[in-house]
This record gives sequence, C-alpha cells and structure tokens, in this order.
Amino acid sequence: MPIEIEAGFRIPGATVKERLLSDITSAKIYERKAYAMTAEYYDTPAQALGKIGTTLRRRVENGEPFISVKAAAPNGGRMLTRYYWECAESEISAALGTLVDMGAPRELLELAGSEGFVTRGRYEYTRDSILLRIDDETSAAVNFDEGVIISGNKRRDFSEVLFKLLFGGRAKLEEFVFAFEEKYGLTRELSGKYERALRLLRTRQ
Repeated sequence: MPIEIEAGFRIPGATVKERLLSDITSAKIYERKAYAMTAEYYDTPAQALGKIGTTLRRRVENGEPFISVKAAAPNGGRMLTRYYWECAESEISAALGTLVDMGAPRELLELAGSEGFVTRGRYEYTRDSILLRIDDETSAAVNFDEGVIISGNKRRDFSEVLFKLLFGGRAKLEEFVFAFEEKYGLTRELSGKYERALRLLRTRQ
C-alpha cells in the first residue's frame, strides 16, 4: 500500500521564502520544475469521508488532471503520513473503480451511489518543485506552494513549503527537515490542505 510521508510549514514572508529557496537549491544534485495547480476537495453532504479520515481530490497540474485518495496511516510521528492512491483521470466517477482496485477504501463506491460528492474546497496556486538527493539512499521533493484557498464565498492567501519523501528512509528526511525548521523558525502545518479549507469554511469572517 503506497504511503505519502511529508512535512509542511507556513512561510511568513517573501524574504524567508527566498532565503529558504536559495538554501535548498545550494544542493549539488537537484532538478527544478514549475507548475500551475488547482486542487478541488470533495466529500458527501454529510462529510462521511472526513469522518473516516479519507480525502478525495481532483488536481490539475499544468493542464493534466489527476484523481487521488488519501487515508490516515499510523505512526506518523512529527511527519504527516497517509496512504495514497492516484490515477490520471479527469472525472471522479470514472476514477473511483480504478482507485478502489488499487486499494483505496471501498466505501468510496458505496458513498458515490448513496450520497454523491460535493465540492468542499478549492486551491489555486503555483508550485515551485525542487527534486533533490539528500544522500545516496534518500531523495525528496521540496514544494513551494503559493496561492489562494477558496471555500464557499471565502478566500484566503497561503504560502507554504512541503518536504516530501520520494525514496529512502523517514529518518533521513526528518533530519533534513528539522534542520530547516530550526534555522528559519518555520511554523509547522499539522493538517493537510483539505482540513484547512474546511476550517476556512467554518470561520465567521
């Protein structure tokens, strides 16, 4: 079962972002890519997916659509750890069978038939993605995301950096991440994008 391991931090301003970006790209071996991104998050009207700790997302990056499902995984520690399934598809209805066959929760099909899914939040942002080697056995993606959260009629700007393990062990990624966390005094994001969209929806302002 595929597992996503990452840590996210809020970036307090452009100056910190540029310093951190310069620090990250000082690595000798890295590849850099830019993306225009949108991400829409779905749940049933009664938020049944949220109650079982599952996220359903449609993401478009540089015009290419993907449907993904994430579910909470144990023993995450200070890292955000989730089971993760994804396929290249533009419509949720067409992707669900494939994702369930890959191992995603079967409840997705049952809920699609009984309740259906509605949009619960949307992100529009740019991603500056740096793929790098931490050591001979560990590689990671460092994603600088900046844009807007849209939830109902509310909007909020956001700027964050995500450190995601691509290959190797969790311990090496943690060591790499925590060095930057301490150096730049970064504020850790303890929840994913969907949970933050829901919080925005529930705010009074």
